[in-house]
Amino acid sequence: ALLALQTDSNTLARYAATDINKENRLPVYRLVWQAIETAPWTGHGLGNFRVAFPLYRDASVHGYYDRAHSDYLEMLFDVGFGGAF
Repeated sequence: ALLALQTDSNTLARYAATDINKENRLPVYRLVWQAIETAPWTGHGLGNFRVAFPLYRDASVHGYYDRAHSDYLEMLFDVGFGGAF
């Protein structure tokens, strides 16, 4: 129980120190949704985010993203609605 409490406080501290404007995740989420719309039922292949996302990224995204940083979005990106549900 003590470990869980310590982990929770560490997570909360990290969230409090995070500046969403500097995280650059909102543009990534927008582009991931656009990519999902191109293959909504089949997705881009399980585990292919690292390979397929660069095809959709634009100048709004800075840095390297090998994950969507959203399990739900990444699952839809990878396997589409048909595989996710």
